[in-house]
Formats: sequence, structure tokens, C-alpha cells
Amino acid sequence: MNITVIGCGSLGGVVASRLLQAREHRVSIIDFDKRIQKAIAERGLILRNGRKTAVLTTEVLDNPSKMPEKADLVIITTKANNLIKAALSSLPFMKDDAAFITLQNGLVGLDLADELGAERVIQSAVLWGASMKDPGEYILTASSPFVIGSVVPKNLKSLDRVQSALVSVFPVYISSNIIGVLWSKMCITCTLTSLGAITGLRFGKMIRRRKIRTLILGIGREVLVVARAKGVRLEPLGEKLNVEFLLDEKGAPLWLKHMIIRFIGFKHRKTESSMLADIRVGRKTEIEYLNALIRSYGEEKVIDTPLNTKVVKLVEKLESGSLKPSPDNIGYF
Repeated sequence: MNITVIGCGSLGGVVASRLLQAREHRVSIIDFDKRIQKAIAERGLILRNGRKTAVLTTEVLDNPSKMPEKADLVIITTKANNLIKAALSSLPFMKDDAAFITLQNGLVGLDLADELGAERVIQSAVLWGASMKDPGEYILTASSPFVIGSVVPKNLKSLDRVQSALVSVFPVYISSNIIGVLWSKMCITCTLTSLGAITGLRFGKMIRRRKIRTLILGIGREVLVVARAKGVRLEPLGEKLNVEFLLDEKGAPLWLKHMIIRFIGFKHRKTESSMLADIRVGRKTEIEYLNALIRSYGEEKVIDTPLNTKVVKLVEKLESGSLKPSPDNIGYF
């Protein structure tokens, strides 16, 4: 199978590395960042997993037109705000029956399905964690599966193809309610990722603070209420994390909610917010696809989302440089 990975940031670097290590498919990597192209050309693609380090010799292309053959599968790991542009740029260089798989935060994969046709797009929720230490150098911070699915039932063949490709990266589960999975992941991303940028803390240190755990529950509960108003039934993430049980006021008792968050934070203790990485390099964040989207949906459904709204305002200040990431920023809530 000819597989193209578009985007060689933290997620894309790990996906590309593990696909190259498996040697089961022909893998092309595309990234428009010249720093990443140069680093991998000079030092190779470096993947660190605990005490293990793999250095893989490969090439990073700067344009889909340079792919040696048309792609059977295109894995897009770019930021949410670049997803549709990246997909459209690769479309002419894909086989007629080729599929996209989206690995973005938020619900933007559903927008791509609307743009290109749902039968061409496989949705994915990434439950593992990674960071890019330097251009071309990646650290696996937490191991967990992918959850994939389609919004149209006739995509079974494409789902099987994606599963067979990604299983060499991490285990892959197929969900019959991928929209519910994406919304469950949205509950987590709108809390950990956004608060990670605001506080500047890795997830492990962040969840040690009770006030932050309380904020996680409050922000996530607003996402849950909006999802229900839109008729979405949330799905557990993987086999263990029942997000609805965690966030519903009638779900887990409060002490158990805090314990569950501690468990999530411990598992991803080494993970740093991708939004924080954007802030550090002066790049626009994905906030409009996360908490700002929840605020917008809340307004449509006449649902108040004060915590998500506050998150948006703080991240906008981080983007403008008028506020710096700090644990003290929790005091603004």
C-alpha cells in the first residue's frame, strides 16, 4: 500500500516513524516546514520511546506532486486550520478509491467529510500522546490506541484498509458511533490541551492541583451539555474511559471524578499541550476549533458556556502576547 503522511509534527512524526519501522508499506512524508525537511535530511527521523531511540533515514517532500506513486491512503496530521487545504492539495495525487484519515483535534474532520464526501474520509480519535522536542525529533509520551470510524456505513472496505495500516503504529479500534467518539475526545481536548497552554504545565503536574481538576470537570461538563443539545450520544474512549460518566452531574461521585482525572493525567504525565507549543513559537492555535466552537454551538442552542468562553479569552491573550503561560493564570477563573 502507498501511504502518504502529510504533516511531520508530533503526531505525524510518530506515525511516519512507526510505519517506516514496520516496513509493510511504501511511505511518503510531506511537510512544508523547511526546518523539519532539513533536520530529517541531515540527521534522520528520530523517535524516542523511553530508553529506546530509533533513527530512520528518509526524505521529507515539500509537495504532494513529488510523491513517487499515487497514494492509496493519505494520513493528515496537520493542525486543524490546515486540514482542508492539505487534503485538497493531495487530492490529484491519490488513487480513485483512496481514502483520507484525519488525526486532528476537534471536529474538523467532519468538515472535511462535508467538503470531499463522507465516503472518502475516515475519522480518527488519537488517544496516545507525543511531542516534538526539535524539528525531526519526536518523543512518545503515552501509548494508547486509535479509534476510527466513518459517518457512512458503506466505508467498511476503507476502514479495514486504514486499520491494517495503522495497527503497526498503535492498536486500532473501529467505532460505529465515531461522532460520539470525537465529541468525547473534544471533552478531553477542550480541557487538558487548553489548560495546558494557559498554565504552561505538562499534564502530569497540571492534574495534581485540585482547582485545575475542578476546572477540567466544569469545562468538560459544558462540552457534554452542548453535545447532548446537538443530539450526540457520547462514546467511551478506548475500553476504559467513560467520559459521560466522568462529566455528568449524576455520573461518578466527586471523589471518583477526581481520581479518574488523576489517572488520565498520570498516564499522560509527560505530555505537553500542542497548543502550548504553538504559543511558544508564535503560531496561531486551534482554539477556534475547540473551546470557541463549543461557545458558538452553545450560543446556537441558548446554552451558557462561561468556562469555555473564559478559556477562549485567555488563549487569545496568549496568542497576542499580552499574557504568558503560567500556573498563576488559573486565578482568572
